Amino acid sequence: MPLVAVVAAIVGAVVIAEYVRRRRGGRDPLGPRSTGELPDTGWAFVAGALGWYLLVGLANSLLAGSDARRYGGTAFDVVLSTGVNLIVALALLRSATSGTRHASLPSRRLVEIGVCAGFAMFAAQYAVGRVITTACDLLGRPIPEQAIVDEARNAAGGDALVYLVGAVVLAPLAEEIFFRGILLPAASRFVGERTALALQAVVFGLIHVDGAWHTWPLAIPLALVGWCAGFVYLRTGSLAVPILLHATFNALNLASLRAG
Repeated sequence: MPLVAVVAAIVGAVVIAEYVRRRRGGRDPLGPRSTGELPDTGWAFVAGALGWYLLVGLANSLLAGSDARRYGGTAFDVVLSTGVNLIVALALLRSATSGTRHASLPSRRLVEIGVCAGFAMFAAQYAVGRVITTACDLLGRPIPEQAIVDEARNAAGGDALVYLVGAVVLAPLAEEIFFRGILLPAASRFVGERTALALQAVVFGLIHVDGAWHTWPLAIPLALVGWCAGFVYLRTGSLAVPILLHATFNALNLASLRAG
């Protein structure tokens, strides 16, 4: 395991332990609970899902067999998918931030929480990943891995920059706006916040399986990340916190891949 991953996992474990210690001592590191209503995003969710589906279909139709896709390779597909995701997310941003729930902490504390939560999720992912790896070894099955992970590990030059920007900037922004800013509030209207928190986490995990169902165990740690992202959003009232969590988590994973 690369040194950067070991250090990040240790830091994340310390963050988790410190959070538990403070909670038991009656001091919640997340501060006072945010107040106010979540935005009403039911129609925004429907419009966003349909818009994303139509844009992806249109882009694939226009670019099928084109020189751009042929010579751009996988990196081109990354740019295309993250670009479509970002367009849809930015169109939904106003709906995602239209509620009366606001952050209960200053910006500096929100940044600290987001970054620390990212380290904590990296440590949690490592622990769950070891369990999955051990189970696969005992069952004689190959260890599941997303194709994009191997591509990001071996990318060079401009392609490496594409994966860096996509993983650390574009994906966290687009996915958090949609999953935590739109899906979570929409589901909360129908099933309540606790059930919606679990529901959006499961969807977040499964969406990353991306049709390669033999990699379904990967949905488990990613669902955990999705749950934590939703939890800190509900607690702090700031969408910036899960975005920072997601960006930190992806940055640590990418650094670990490249170091390895």
